[in-house]
Amino acid sequence: MGHQVVGAGLASFPAGVTIAVQLYTDMHVAVHLHAADDGLRYASLSTNIRHAPLADDEFAFSSGLVPQDMCQALLHTGAFADTGRVIRSGYATFPIWRIADEQLIGQVVAMRVDAAAATKRRRKSH
Repeated sequence: MGHQVVGAGLASFPAGVTIAVQLYTDMHVAVHLHAADDGLRYASLSTNIRHAPLADDEFAFSSGLVPQDMCQALLHTGAFADTGRVIRSGYATFPIWRIADEQLIGQVVAMRVDAAAATKRRRKSH
């Protein structure tokens, strides 16, 4: 988690959130924010849309769950970039964001390698 982002309206000390990445079961990227002071989850930045045509470093951004000033603060860090594309799911439209931070990308790659190895081990044991 080492990326701290300060945004308005957060009631934590030190102010801000940290960024964490995980994987959904379909290997799409999951991005979460945690309060910087106690580590509790603040918000999930991503929504998993199965079969969405996303690159390995992209995710469907849950823009309605995060205050607009926090969205701008996240983009300002350089850790993320708005691709300008959107994806529709049901009645909602989700902007597609790309992870631009090499450390976060490295974490995602490592998780995918671990997940692939675990899948291979499970298949061998059956």
